[in-house]
Amino acid sequence: MSETPAKKTDASGLLEKTAGRILNAILAPSIKPALIYCLLPVLVFLSLFIGRYDVDPVHVLLLLAAPVVNLLPEYILHIYPVWSAAEANVIYQIRLPRVIAAVLVGAGLSMAGAAYQGLFKNPLVSPDILGVASGAGFGAALASHVSWNI
Repeated sequence: MSETPAKKTDASGLLEKTAGRILNAILAPSIKPALIYCLLPVLVFLSLFIGRYDVDPVHVLLLLAAPVVNLLPEYILHIYPVWSAAEANVIYQIRLPRVIAAVLVGAGLSMAGAAYQGLFKNPLVSPDILGVASGAGFGAALASHVSWNI
C-alpha cells in the first residue's frame, strides 16, 4: 500500500514560498551578477586583515595604497607609515601571496571545469572521466613519498 506524501499546507510551507518570492524579488536578475562580481574583491580585502595576527583594516588600506600614492610628489599627496614593520611583513610576506595564490588556483580550477564541460557537452562532468583524479592522487602520493625540498 503506497502512502501519498502530505501536501505542505502548514505554516512552514507557506513561509518557504513567501521567503523564496521575497528573495527572488530582492535579488533581481540584474543585481545577481553585480553581487557576484563584488564578492571577490570584498572577500580578498577581508582575508587580508583577518588572521592570527590582528591587523587594523585602516593599516591594510594604507599598506596597499602607500606604494602607489607615494609615487606622487610629496606636496600633492603622501602616506606616512603609521603601521609597524610586523604588520607590513604579515601583509606583504604572508597574507597577500596566499590570497593571490588562492584566487589564481580558483580561477584555474574554474577554467578547467568549464573546459571539461565544453569538451564533453555535459554540465555534470567530473575529472574522473579522463583519469585526472587518479593522476592527481598519484602525483600527491609521489610528492609525499619523495618529499623533495623545493
